[in-house]
Amino acid sequence: MPQKSALTISEAIQIALRGLDQPIEKNALIDQVLEIRPSSAKSARDSISNALRWDMRDEALRLEDGRILPTRLAMQNVRFRIPLTKEVIDLGKLPVSPGFFPLILGFSDPYAVPLQSNNFLLRDVQGNPIPNALTSVEVTMESGIPGLASHTAKVTAFDLSAWLKTNSASSGDSVLVTIDVGDKRYYTLMLESAAEKQVDLVEQQNAPLAEKIYQMVGKQDTDFAWTSEIIRTAYAHLHQAMIEYPGDHWLEAIEADGRVSYSDYRMLYLSRYMGESEYEPDGYEGEAEVHVPDESKGNMIYVFKATLPYKKNIWRRLELRGKDTLGDFDELMHTAFNHDYDHLSEFRVKPKDRGKRARWEGFGPHIPFEGSAADEIQITQLGLDVGDTLNYVYDFGDWIEHNITLEEIKPSQPGTTYP
Repeated sequence: MPQKSALTISEAIQIALRGLDQPIEKNALIDQVLEIRPSSAKSARDSISNALRWDMRDEALRLEDGRILPTRLAMQNVRFRIPLTKEVIDLGKLPVSPGFFPLILGFSDPYAVPLQSNNFLLRDVQGNPIPNALTSVEVTMESGIPGLASHTAKVTAFDLSAWLKTNSASSGDSVLVTIDVGDKRYYTLMLESAAEKQVDLVEQQNAPLAEKIYQMVGKQDTDFAWTSEIIRTAYAHLHQAMIEYPGDHWLEAIEADGRVSYSDYRMLYLSRYMGESEYEPDGYEGEAEVHVPDESKGNMIYVFKATLPYKKNIWRRLELRGKDTLGDFDELMHTAFNHDYDHLSEFRVKPKDRGKRARWEGFGPHIPFEGSAADEIQITQLGLDVGDTLNYVYDFGDWIEHNITLEEIKPSQPGTTYP
């Protein structure tokens, strides 16, 4: 019987990561870990994969192509900007969160940064140590998610009162931070006055960062994304731009962009919580985007193939006009699949700009014998192209799903009644 390794899986992963100088395929990394920590367990590879995903999020990033990149490599020489507020200037204390979070390495929790740590080695651009002491300060953590109130929290902070005074810092200035990950982790600070800020260049840097964050949040298969994972990976993908002149702090960039919101540990699409579109019917309760009606396709025929995922040999081909509604479609689904009319149902769609792992978003329930706002949405307002798929759920108790693919959009046939 093989002798049990003295190393844990996480320790073996750390050893393997320390030997890397570039991204590595996930399976190749798992092979290296098994060389360091041999295991005959059938689930050994799965255990390592799970540890990479959940236990090692501070040490390794999963790139969009599936490769693994040590965080120390991803963050090397990255520069970012922290705006100085009047409160920071008055107190002389710079909060670690949200300013440094999550780009300060070793911590994914904005509230769990200890007051004693070797991770906080600050120096100026000449390489001289910056006098500082870790202290704490109460800050108001604003929530960008409607319905989730802001709250006051005590967070770790740098006491930079002497350095700020020496550099004649004022509200509106910025601290530019450069990460240097060697045997020790240094953070090089440089003060930039408001007058020195290159606004046009900052805006140029903000756009790709906000877009990358938006795309990455959409590729999650959960309702929200982990802030530390998204921000670090976004900076890794934009590494060359991030080591040059920095744009605004990532939090300011996404606030200005307006599509993604942040609250402590998580990020999510703000559009899921924001107000109505002018194209949504009164009382609309769905999450999915409702598009402007396309009058040019109002009389075109949308040909759908509806199947049962667990019985693919059972299918129906359905034809509706573009100006027909989801209420018409719902009734047609009941008839085609012989469903009773006394259960709730809903059509759902996956947003196209959020990746293959985007979650289904519904257009709101169809309520038997009462009607609903979803009944009024036209087929042309679903934003579908040929090949796109809808999901239809019948009976929220039994949860019977149907996959519906748009096969064709064609002219109507004279003398034919639709749907």
